[in-house]
Amino acid sequence: MRRKNILLPVILSVFVISQKFSLHAENKNKTFYGNFKFGYRIVDTSGADFKYKEDINLDNGVRLFNFSLHYTPEEKFKKLFDRLDINIYNFGGDPFESFRLSIQKYGKYKFQYNRKKAAYFYHDLHETGEGHLYDMHTFNFDRIMDSGLLKIQLGNNINLYMNFDRYTKKGDSVTTFDINRIEFEFDKPISEESREVTIGVDVHLKNYSFIFEEKIQDYENSNSLFLPGYADGGASARYPSSFNYFYLNQPYDLKPIPIRLSSMPDLLIAF
Repeated sequence: MRRKNILLPVILSVFVISQKFSLHAENKNKTFYGNFKFGYRIVDTSGADFKYKEDINLDNGVRLFNFSLHYTPEEKFKKLFDRLDINIYNFGGDPFESFRLSIQKYGKYKFQYNRKKAAYFYHDLHETGEGHLYDMHTFNFDRIMDSGLLKIQLGNNINLYMNFDRYTKKGDSVTTFDINRIEFEFDKPISEESREVTIGVDVHLKNYSFIFEEKIQDYENSNSLFLPGYADGGASARYPSSFNYFYLNQPYDLKPIPIRLSSMPDLLIAF
């Protein structure tokens, strides 16, 4: 079993410098306006580095802290779209990043795409004294959420729409198994992904509305873990146990395809 000793108490000091440059601009007709904030972050830490990553997790490097662009075209581009919006926050390696794009032509179509990233880190391995318990679980993974929307107006009463959602979770972790009263540590890679696509038609009449919708869902999980090397509970252990090799691989996926038909006044058919 792997053991790590960290002396307690721990003193953590952080020194962070962010040099930023920001700019705001717009044209005379106000069809275009936006702003951005760009800079470089310098981080110097001492003490419990793991604790810093758990609570703050900001690294050195170039960052686009904020970018915002709004455009309402005139003349030739007016035929393609009426409004364009772009928003970016904390791009360049921060724990939380986001991106948003929206394009719209009034009465014709609307397209929107969103992307968000969230990083998670947990590594609280420490020992306060001989024989005292400590947490052997660790996590270090990124979660990315993508979503998209496309809505097309085919007429005054008919809309065609498509939604897209995807979630991915990838990284590393350490988990434990209790065997003969000994906790053995196992490396557990994290690889999880889910996708959902929805296609539907929305029909509005004078007194009624109908929605026909089909979803395609897909979920995958690698669900594997392995023993990184020989592990021994120790000769002095009250319940001695040892492991030479262990590998578990149980991937699975799920692919339901539900179909829904609804209307107003109330009528719902789903299968």
